[in-house]
Amino acid sequence: MKASLNVQKLAIVSAFLLASASSFAAPVAGGSSKAFVVANKESTMMAQGEAGISMPGTDPYDATKQSGVVSFKSGPLWQTNQVLGGADGNGYIQMPLGTNIAETWRHTITSGVGTGTQIYAYRQLNNPLPGYPHFGGEVVAKVSGQEVYFGEWAPRIAGTPPASSTDLNLSHADRTVFYTGENPTTAMPNLVNAKYDVVGVNQYNPGTQAGISKGTLTANYGGGTGTLAGLVGTVLFNGTTIASDGSFAKNFSGSTAKIEGQFYGAAADALAGIYYNPANGANDMAFGGAKQ
Repeated sequence: MKASLNVQKLAIVSAFLLASASSFAAPVAGGSSKAFVVANKESTMMAQGEAGISMPGTDPYDATKQSGVVSFKSGPLWQTNQVLGGADGNGYIQMPLGTNIAETWRHTITSGVGTGTQIYAYRQLNNPLPGYPHFGGEVVAKVSGQEVYFGEWAPRIAGTPPASSTDLNLSHADRTVFYTGENPTTAMPNLVNAKYDVVGVNQYNPGTQAGISKGTLTANYGGGTGTLAGLVGTVLFNGTTIASDGSFAKNFSGSTAKIEGQFYGAAADALAGIYYNPANGANDMAFGGAKQ
């Protein structure tokens, strides 16, 4: 039998968390490939002032009708951790008791590039409480040791969902990749061949872990200019420029594809971002990683 968690009381608990956490708000920065996900605002649901995202708050989904911004740390990741405990695996989140709102998974990378990165996944089974997001198929990856996240969202599959499936509908045309994190770097430090072990997700399958890419990026920054180089999956970062405010970007020649992202921490200890192509999003990838 798969583990499950009843979260009927979370709507009440959320109000307490919002009141008690306001003094701990951290600056947040992020971005997304489409307007279905808002990733550059501090959380307003489950906790206040933490990294998270908003998603469509209605069904049928509409990018202009957003939910509140749900904290990852105090919301869905906490829920999955309560379901699964210390062992990775698969289970259900219930709301109300006896009604599965989501099937959920957690996978931890235990060796090689990206060791310690945790990848959470969610498949929406029923409608959420009013005001809460219609999270559809959602993947949230957490950089080890950092409040920095990256992932992807897609609308739920039409019709009655099966009780158990690893299909998160991530081949949908409206799939959106995103990144967000607390304490973005606002003044880039000098970096000389700084290495970042980076993980990417693209149409992730929580059953097989297909859709994970890995690579090492090298950052150099000094005198107000900098570059990011390397390969993650099939995405070549060479020519990505780093700005003084800790953001980075690249436009691909002869294509509408682009890279955008952000360093996090005063010492640029982590980074996250997205590769996306507005003309064809099949290869869109969210990525993140920590400095070696």
